[in-house]
Amino acid sequence: MVSEGNGWWKYFIAGDSCSSIIFNNHSSPQTTDLSHCGDGWFDGTMNTWIENPLPVKLISFTGTVENGNVTLRWKTTNEASLKGYYLERNDGGGYQDIAFVVSKGNGNYQFTDEKFSTINKASYRIRIVDKDGTYRYSNELFFDLDKDGITLFPNPAKDNISISFGNQVNTIASYQLSLIDIEGKLISTTDVRVGNNSTKIYNLPASLKAGNYLMTITNKETSKVVVKKIQVVN
Repeated sequence: MVSEGNGWWKYFIAGDSCSSIIFNNHSSPQTTDLSHCGDGWFDGTMNTWIENPLPVKLISFTGTVENGNVTLRWKTTNEASLKGYYLERNDGGGYQDIAFVVSKGNGNYQFTDEKFSTINKASYRIRIVDKDGTYRYSNELFFDLDKDGITLFPNPAKDNISISFGNQVNTIASYQLSLIDIEGKLISTTDVRVGNNSTKIYNLPASLKAGNYLMTITNKETSKVVVKKIQVVN
């Protein structure tokens, strides 16, 4: 089987008209016996076989917090028969539609959820819908402004800021740290690997002006994004 990204797998087993596959994680079964005949696609997010998957390919789905709101960005190719994209948000009560974006063919899209500033914690995904009604889901993005266990100090900061990850991880995990101004412009970014109760020092750019900024802390394995406000003084 070949990974196509975002939970999708494509397979071909020569000489076999039917096959049975069980997905597992380190010898622990994650699915039941998945029997299927012929070539096909498997949607790992829904645990089901798809006979004719959507031709559109999701290249990327990312998001940032800008001015207290979440801005989602995604890029696709091959949208010939696509109807559009339903943006879904889960703020504790299950996923619900919050917007629909019509397919325009160029594959670059953006949507800002202005309600996030009143929620502070939510996850997002896209329901990609074809003109015939068939659909599939994107990966999920998680954003959390509060109660995340990650602490930044000192704040206000001058030359550098320490990031304490608390008990966020049980093993070593990879994070991306990004500094963003209040207009959403990326100033700098770096990758770090941390363990339980780790603290990392983030050196602020020497040319950084005094003011308010955002630090996005993204777990690269779970896609969970924590956003912290930083005040910089000179």
